Amino acid sequence: QVDAVIHSNKKRFIERAVSENPQFLTLPKQEQVETLEKYGQEFVKKNKPSMAPKENQMLAFITFIPTCLGW
Repeated sequence: QVDAVIHSNKKRFIERAVSENPQFLTLPKQEQVETLEKYGQEFVKKNKPSMAPKENQMLAFITFIPTCLGW
């Protein structure tokens, strides 16, 4: 999953890496890969679906139920 995220976002990740470290392109390949993997893991974590409803979703649900029940 992280590999797919890196592939899909490689341009953005590399631009970010260069902006954070102007020497990024001269780093050893392993260090470059580690940086991109870190960004990929951050992306996956940030975009992981959650089963917990968000506050506004719960409010909409609570508002919706009485309407359905004719309250």
